[in-house]
Amino acid sequence: MNIESEVTGEGGGDHHDVWEEARHRLRIVWEITERDMTRSPAHLLKRIERIRAGGRGVALDDIGADPRSLAMLPFVNPDILKLDMQLVQNRTSVEEARIIHAVDAEVERSGAQVVSEGIETEEQRMTAIAMGATLAQGWLFARPGPLVPCAEPTVELALGSRPPMAPETITVRHRRNHADCT
Repeated sequence: MNIESEVTGEGGGDHHDVWEEARHRLRIVWEITERDMTRSPAHLLKRIERIRAGGRGVALDDIGADPRSLAMLPFVNPDILKLDMQLVQNRTSVEEARIIHAVDAEVERSGAQVVSEGIETEEQRMTAIAMGATLAQGWLFARPGPLVPCAEPTVELALGSRPPMAPETITVRHRRNHADCT
């Protein structure tokens, strides 16, 4: 779930019933953008406290799009860090190297998982690996399409290493194309 803070209040508003049902049936990871981190840090930290109290995980999207947000990483304590696609699609600059160093330090401190976005070529995949990503998404793996149920998971993503969440594992399903699923 990728959401900006002004869109919803963790399950209130017009969609309260949907949020309540999801809370009981799904393992939810809230994906927060870097823009949200720098817009209202105090509000965001309160929101993250409520998200975690509800047993949900936290992912930060577009890491590297706004380097100011890197200072917030220890306070947000995300389960998942999603590198902005520009980090792997552009030539590495000194600023990008600083971003990757900060991400590496956060991973070492917290054990967060790193996902690289926008992987379209084998070279970009190798760059993402060199940047510390252990998971990736992009057209190299599959084009966007409808979700198709698959019998076997292919990737397990550990969540819950951040208090107060209980240790759990969620499964992310991925196939190269729909023909792989029956």
